[in-house]
Order: sequence, then C-alpha cells, then structure tokens
Amino acid sequence: MRPAAVVALLLLSCAAREAGIEVEVRARVVQPLAMSYAVATVAIERLELVPCPEAGLWRRLSPISSAWAHGSHSESETGPRVIHAPLLVDLRGEAPQPLAVMRPPPGTYCQLVVTFSPSGSDGPAAGATLVVTPQRSTRTVVAPVQLPPLTLDARHLAHTLTLQLQPHVEADADATLDGLVASLRLQPKW
Repeated sequence: MRPAAVVALLLLSCAAREAGIEVEVRARVVQPLAMSYAVATVAIERLELVPCPEAGLWRRLSPISSAWAHGSHSESETGPRVIHAPLLVDLRGEAPQPLAVMRPPPGTYCQLVVTFSPSGSDGPAAGATLVVTPQRSTRTVVAPVQLPPLTLDARHLAHTLTLQLQPHVEADADATLDGLVASLRLQPKW
C-alpha cells in the first residue's frame, strides 16, 4: 500500500463521526428539599463524558497515538464530549430537569465528570455553587460518576443519562455540598 493511502486512511479513521449520536443529560432530585426554602439550587459548570480506557490489541499496535490528533482525551475544555455552561438544578423539585444534549463521537464511555462551581447567573444563586437559604457555598467540586460501559455507534444512537441527587441540609453549606456530591448516582437509559 502506498504511504499516501495509509496516511489518508489514518486521517479518515481519526476524524470519524457518526451522524445522529446524542446523549441527553438530565438531573433528578430523589428526595427534594421542602418548598419552605426560598432558594435551594446547585450550580453545575461543566459536564464531560469520558471514554473507557482502550485495552484492545489493535489500539496498542495502531500507528495513531492514543493522544489523538484532536488533543488529549481528558481535561479538554471544549468539544463534543464536553458541555461548559452554567446549569442550575432546583433541589426542591422531583421532576427530571434537562441539563444538556451532548453529541460525542462513536466509542465506549465509562464516566461522566460533573463539575460543581459558582454560578454566574443573576439572582439569589449568583456567585454560589450551592444555595439552600440561608446557606451558601462557593467551593468548586469535581465529581467523577461511573457508569456501565455506554457504547455509542450506528446501532446505539440515542441515550439518556439521569444524574440522581439526594440533598440533605447539614450544619453548614460546605457539608451540605459534600453530602450532595456523595449522593450522586447515574441512571442510564438505553
């Protein structure tokens, strides 16, 4: 095979995208806080869908670097696997709350990384990660949530991931935030 043909095949395989792949991410509060709280929100700044570690013989022998031509697999700031936008979740409601729709490339994914960070929104939650009146936390917390291997390809185009949160009001806002992060579960639907 000619070197130019090999290079063309490698570039095509690197840029592969499957049209129509979508992963809807939403939040559901399992045991909502009482409506007597004037404000009860948590801010999610970033969502990242993380591919499973590749252990196949082909990947180890492949001339394409595991770092890809597109950049590093982790810690990317933008791209089809990353949503970087302030999202507020109301901790008083039980109905599922849509957060984002991701359009990642085909592959198998094993983790959703959720970053809780101070909100840039206006109103009572401005500048806070968690507000449960009168508590406020401004800490940033990165929470990796494991999921069963999620395969995205031409046969598996649409999936829904529901982040389940179970808030409990503690003595201070940071303890409330820590408890909320510890309660995170991911319910996949495919």
